[in-house]
Amino acid sequence: MKESWDEKAEDWHIQVGDDGDRNRLYNSDPFLWEFLGDDIKGLNILDTGCGTGYLGR
Repeated sequence: MKESWDEKAEDWHIQVGDDGDRNRLYNSDPFLWEFLGDDIKGLNILDTGCGTGYLGR
């Protein structure tokens, strides 16, 4: 099961690259960063169901 999801994540990353898909870039991420605020550096973040785990980096 894990290998299957790892393959899907790799395929997704190949399709959208490091910058991600347009929906994430223009819709969800700006809202998310505004919601979280500036004081999140150094916090532990559980990034589940988010493709390649970009939120935890």
